[in-house]
Amino acid sequence: MLRLFSFLLLVFVFSNSAHGQTELQPQKKWRPDSTHTPKKAALLSAIFPGAGQAYNHRYWKMPLVYGAMCTSVYFIIDNHKNYTKFRTAYLDRLDSATVHTGTEFEIYPENGLRTISDAYLRRKDLSFIITGIFYVVQIVDATVDAHFLHFDVGNDLSLQAMPEYHPSAGTTQASTMGLRLMLKF
Repeated sequence: MLRLFSFLLLVFVFSNSAHGQTELQPQKKWRPDSTHTPKKAALLSAIFPGAGQAYNHRYWKMPLVYGAMCTSVYFIIDNHKNYTKFRTAYLDRLDSATVHTGTEFEIYPENGLRTISDAYLRRKDLSFIITGIFYVVQIVDATVDAHFLHFDVGNDLSLQAMPEYHPSAGTTQASTMGLRLMLKF
């Protein structure tokens, strides 16, 4: 019963073929000139994050780059602020023998202040690493995108998925079901 249900599900889902890049009306496409190079896209992106995406005319990627970079810089600043706050409270607790009443840190034990400040230091270091990764990824994205600007994708790409059922020839073998994928260029 499960085989029949899964076969019917495959027939239902893949009964239509998926066609890609159907062009309803001719559109004016931006064509890169011969001076458009991946090297320049990488250099622009390295100097100013997001400039390589603008050079490649992929303006929709710029908010993603700025959002990722600004978010990671925000976490660097926030974690540094909390690290210095808890580290200062820990060092003040070590320097003086009296307990400071009325501060927000009096509820924490001495070990707790050190643990929390070390946690914020690790988070700050991780934020630096993530910012570096975002920076490198946006440079690689601009370079790869510049390489693919000259890549021609035709209008007749299509993918056709058809379910198949192979009944067994004899009674001792089990029937098999499958899925055939055909890609036409």
